[in-house]
Amino acid sequence: MKKILLTIVAIILVVSCEPKKKVITDQDLELEKDKIIKVIENFNLASESKDFGRMVEFLGDEVTFFGTDSEVTRSGVTKNYYIRGARVLEKKENRWLIVGGLTGIVRSSTELEEVYKKPEETK
Repeated sequence: MKKILLTIVAIILVVSCEPKKKVITDQDLELEKDKIIKVIENFNLASESKDFGRMVEFLGDEVTFFGTDSEVTRSGVTKNYYIRGARVLEKKENRWLIVGGLTGIVRSSTELEEVYKKPEETK
C-alpha cells in the first residue's frame, strides 16, 4: 500500500513540476515574424551602407557565420557573384538578434563548369 501511495505521489510531483508551455496565437506569431524581418532588413541596410556600428546593434554576443565572399579570384581572374544568405536569430531579453548565418555563391551549372576547369583547359 505504501509503495502504491509513494508511486502516486511521485507521479503527481513529476507532472505538476513540468514547465507550462507558452501558447502563442496566430497574431503573436505574425508579430514575431515581422520583428525578425525588420531585424534582417535593418542589418542589411546597415551592411549596404557600411555602417558597422549600426550592424553590431543587431548581432548577438557570439556570432558565427559560415560561407564565402562574393568576389572569387582564380588563376588571376576576379569575378563577382550573387551571394545568397541565411540568418540564424535568437530572442534575448525580448529582442531578436542575429547569432549566426550561412552565405553561398549562387551560380549556374555553366558557371560551375567554367570555374572548375583545369588551368590547361582554359588556354
